[in-house]
Amino acid sequence: MLLSYFTISNYRSIQGEYKIDLSNYTTLIGKNNEGKTNVIKAISLGMEIIRITSSGSKRKILNTSLYSWSEDFPISQQNNKRLKKKVTKLRMDFMLDAREQTKYYEQTDSHINGSLSVYIEIDEGNQFSIRIPKQGKNTKDLSKTKVKEIASCIVDCFDVQYIPAIRSAEDAYDVISQLIDSELNSIQDPEYQQALDIIENKQRERLNNLENNITKPLKMFLPSIRHVRLNLLQNNRTSSYRFAKRFIDVEIDDGVSTSLSRKGDGVKSLSVIALLSQITSEKNILILVDEPETHLHPEAIRYIHAVLHQLSNKNQVIISTHSPIFINRTSISSNIIVDNGTASPADRLETIRKTLGVICSDNLMYSDYVVVVEGPCDKKILEAYFMLDSKLKEWIENGFLTVRSIGGTRNLRNEVYSLTNYCCNFLMVLDYDQAGKEAFEAVKQDEKFFITDSNAVFFKVHGKSPSELEDLFKPEVYQDYLSSKHIDITENGFKNISKKWADRIGSIYVGGDLSDEEENEIKTQISEIVSEHIAESLTEEGIKVLDKVKSVLIQEIEAMRRIRTK
Repeated sequence: MLLSYFTISNYRSIQGEYKIDLSNYTTLIGKNNEGKTNVIKAISLGMEIIRITSSGSKRKILNTSLYSWSEDFPISQQNNKRLKKKVTKLRMDFMLDAREQTKYYEQTDSHINGSLSVYIEIDEGNQFSIRIPKQGKNTKDLSKTKVKEIASCIVDCFDVQYIPAIRSAEDAYDVISQLIDSELNSIQDPEYQQALDIIENKQRERLNNLENNITKPLKMFLPSIRHVRLNLLQNNRTSSYRFAKRFIDVEIDDGVSTSLSRKGDGVKSLSVIALLSQITSEKNILILVDEPETHLHPEAIRYIHAVLHQLSNKNQVIISTHSPIFINRTSISSNIIVDNGTASPADRLETIRKTLGVICSDNLMYSDYVVVVEGPCDKKILEAYFMLDSKLKEWIENGFLTVRSIGGTRNLRNEVYSLTNYCCNFLMVLDYDQAGKEAFEAVKQDEKFFITDSNAVFFKVHGKSPSELEDLFKPEVYQDYLSSKHIDITENGFKNISKKWADRIGSIYVGGDLSDEEENEIKTQISEIVSEHIAESLTEEGIKVLDKVKSVLIQEIEAMRRIRTK
């Protein structure tokens, strides 16, 4: 079960209706006090109301610790006489897979087409109402009994874990308490319910595992740490086994055993995220993290970024951040800009950069390793091919590796100059034509750059010179598209391998010589076609060339990482 959309209105700083499209990894960016944290808290609030409904509780008034109308309904709207209904509105749209649809039917005796919408309102008396409309043309709301059953189904299949910005020991303990509670409740052993002494043994065994798993990542950044101990100060034998912070003490041994409450804020943050990385659950989990970069060294921030990306492979992750490191580089629209009462997906990297107030060197444009290509078509094809490899995919998603289009070989020298100044490792991947070879030779001859032949790979096809990216594609893949443009590649002119691919296309173009705009349009469309089925669209020679690029990258990046970990 996934939360595909979330809609919110009249909550704290949010007055207009926000509708946010959620992916597996979504970032919320914007200036301070624009509402990023409020979006995260609203999602957590909505899930808590679903939990309350699933319990069958008749009490529909929220505790003020969850919601207080006088504080959480926009203050500027509280005395607005034109506003007839002064309520906070939340809407959660879920997507269910086939297994969950079956479970839904078993629990509710109703069929569902895979989508489920839950509408929540909270009024001036802190009283909430929850309704779920029927699917189909008749949009009447389901009965209260059905709503409880559906809420129970959601709770069984889906959970939300909220990690606030860690700014105090109390914050850290609150989050750790919730995480340990979730971990202990995930134990499925039937003996767990039979005897308290067995429960205590099972808990201690699980906590011992957690201690070991937390210690390892902490030692990466704090080598003096010997061990982390999770102590249950008081056995809580209530039915829910929920642990308030008074039942838990986190003890860190770095030569002297010290309570977490006496450690710095950075250690508290790392402890929470390290524990978060050990989550085990059969449910789909939505992890909400508010400003994970708070109080942390840049290396620790990168570690947390890797952990969150790893978690997003099996869960949904939503982050509120001011750091460019956490930006979703593989899906620009998954970065939601919260600004001036609106929440909208980013349309381009420049917008994100402006919102964060960063400059190019703040790691949005450059990564630790950069693959430099001539144009956007090269970038699209290489990224598609790289994503087939688990290592390269992970490095791209973690922001360690970037494929960068420079807009033509005329910009190669300036690009190499910038990459050298920013201390980036890089590989140039260029067309094997006159422009590509001359541009590379120019930077190689410049003594300032220390460039060698190992810094470049060419789209070189054996026995053919010149050659370019499009020579790596099977012609039958794009033949129908070119036919629609009145270009017949079965003509003899296309088979003249002594010419560049673009020149061969131009020689058989019915309209005469191709303009630069027409050539770019054709190459762009072909790259779209090829990238969708990249593994089947390359010639044997094309696979060899791109495998060479991949091999160079993996070898060099692994060498870089080995040096870093020494």
